Amino acid sequence: MHQFFLQAWSAATSRNRLWPKNIEFSERVSFKYAIYKKVEEIINSYENMGTISFKQHSDNINAIREMKSKSGIQLTIGHSQKIINVMCKFCWCAGIITEPPHLTIDRKIIKKLPSEYRNINWTEMTEEQYYTLVKAAEAKAKKENNNSAVQWELFNWRDSIQEQEDRK
Repeated sequence: MHQFFLQAWSAATSRNRLWPKNIEFSERVSFKYAIYKKVEEIINSYENMGTISFKQHSDNINAIREMKSKSGIQLTIGHSQKIINVMCKFCWCAGIITEPPHLTIDRKIIKKLPSEYRNINWTEMTEEQYYTLVKAAEAKAKKENNNSAVQWELFNWRDSIQEQEDRK
């Protein structure tokens, strides 16, 4: 679980500066650990659920977003959804939880959506924009005859990695 979290944290924070330069290392570690413990608690609760509800998952994303470091640093909705949704994707693929209700929204997925959504930056999106993108992905997945937006995202994520490899 810890390795999954490290990968999810990296995916959510590597392209966008989360910390101001004056934040002490100990505060960074403490905040990251608190988020890890919360995410671990969420995933553990998902292990015992048959179906993970859209509302419960949304509440959990918001719970992560509302957490604050000692000096008041908070994750955006973009960071929060990416951490929990990447964790859920890994845990789902590993057979730990059932299919999660939300897909991971990031630049690669936004590029696969209709053009009217492509000006949204996942690291700066509002909660309303996040749910708009989730619904747009659900519609796109349905149109392309995939079973769910989460499965559609998994296939598109895989394809985008292959495209990156092909460019090398």
